[in-house]
Amino acid sequence: MVTENRIGAAEARAAAADEIPALLLSGNEESLCSLMDNPCFDETHVCLLLERKDLSSGLLEEIHKRKIWRASYRVRRGLASHPHTPRLIAMRLLRDLYLMDLVRISQLPGTSGELRRLAEERVLAQLAQLPLGQRMMLARRGSARIAAGLIAHGPDPVAQLALDNTFLTESQLLKT
Repeated sequence: MVTENRIGAAEARAAAADEIPALLLSGNEESLCSLMDNPCFDETHVCLLLERKDLSSGLLEEIHKRKIWRASYRVRRGLASHPHTPRLIAMRLLRDLYLMDLVRISQLPGTSGELRRLAEERVLAQLAQLPLGQRMMLARRGSARIAAGLIAHGPDPVAQLALDNTFLTESQLLKT
């Protein structure tokens, strides 16, 4: 088994592009790190790797260090929503995400409370600039805190939709 892991790391560096998806299933972190040094390893492969929820924070930091991958929005979104991404990296990545990605992160069950709060604050800060259609969509899909913010600041049709939001709690309603 140890020999297979060493061969896997060597094979990972020299693997062809069509062999990489099979190598992404490896449980060996050394071979996954070696795979990132492969010249055929691209953004699509990184996104496939980020779908795995068993990655270590060290491997996620290594992905974040690579400037070419950090330039990709898909990779930044995947890193920000991964449950094992180090806190500071995830907080930094939230600044660059679009509105609906922030809403999705605020609702993910594996997201830390701090990251969830920051995502909700970024959405709430944008409420004044959003068109009516986006506010209505947020009233239906947003978290309890976002729905409460829409009740407090939104026009009546948006507030009515926010009152029907399944995530809205009594405590959030009492705060508004």
